Order: sequence, then structure tokens, then C-alpha cells
Amino acid sequence: EVLDALGIAINCRYLYKTDSKAIKNLRRGKLNLLAYEDYMGRAVKKFLQEEYGALFMDMAFPVGVSQSAEWVRWLGRFFSRSDEAERIVERQEERYWDEIKRIRPILQGKKLMVITYSHHIDWILKTAIDLKMEISFIGVLNYSQDDLFQTEFTTEIKELSIEYDIQNRKKDIARIQP
Repeated sequence: EVLDALGIAINCRYLYKTDSKAIKNLRRGKLNLLAYEDYMGRAVKKFLQEEYGALFMDMAFPVGVSQSAEWVRWLGRFFSRSDEAERIVERQEERYWDEIKRIRPILQGKKLMVITYSHHIDWILKTAIDLKMEISFIGVLNYSQDDLFQTEFTTEIKELSIEYDIQNRKKDIARIQP
């Protein structure tokens, strides 16, 4: 939807819903977009860059409103469609805040507990903060192929456990009562 609104056509979706003809045309695209910045995504990106000189966008598909705005603006600059990109961002941010206002009365003051393999959860934390929820507990499970956990919201997290032991989940739920 966003690419269509920017007037950007998809040349090839590698590997998802693709065929050999599309793969043969893979290098015709001006820019490659990485769906996931995980171990396998980085490996495929590195291979295509080294073997074929493929140009990739600096970030993978976005998650959350902040990353989405940054992603759309980057594409807008790259394809000289900044005005269209800004209109898309404004519409999406308006939809986001309308939804936040709608559900804030239900979730405001509630405790949030997140147990996750993902090391990139600021999109969840930002939404919780916008909803005026209490970020009571974050438990990060060990996943050796991912990067180290990072967040810009450390002061808002009441308790953080890196390399969380899933065996503690029931005890922590009873203790925290999210």
C-alpha cells in the first residue's frame, strides 16, 4: 500500500511468492528492501551485495509508528517523492493517535509484562508509553543469533531481565500481576 502510494513498483519478491522469471529479474530493481534484519536476512543481503553489487535500503521493513515514518521518509528521499512520503506519514500518524486516544481509557495505568526473544521492542514500549501504561517487566530470552537488547526507554522500564529464564514466567506473572 505504501509503495503503491509512492508510485514504486515491486520488481521481485525474493523468496516470498516468487518464481524463476522474477528471480532472473532480481537485479533490475533499483533498490532492495530487506524484510527482516535477522540472521538469515543479513546473510542473504550480504551474499547479494558481495556477489551482485545489490543496493539495499539501510533498514528492514519497519515495525511501529516511529520506524514506519522513518522508513517511508527514507524511501521518499531515495525516489525523489518526499512530498508524497510526508503525506503518507501524516495520515498514518493521525490514524495511530486516533487509535491511541480510543483505547487509552481502557489500558491507561495497566501493567505491561513482555517476555520476548526479540531484542528490538521499542515499538511496543513506545505504544505502551503513549497509552500511559506501566512497563512493569521485560524478560529477554536468550537467542544467540540476534543482536544485544537495546532500548531508548530504559527509564520507563520498572524491571528488566536480560537472558530471562522462561521457567520463571508463572512465578513472575503471579508476582507482577500484569
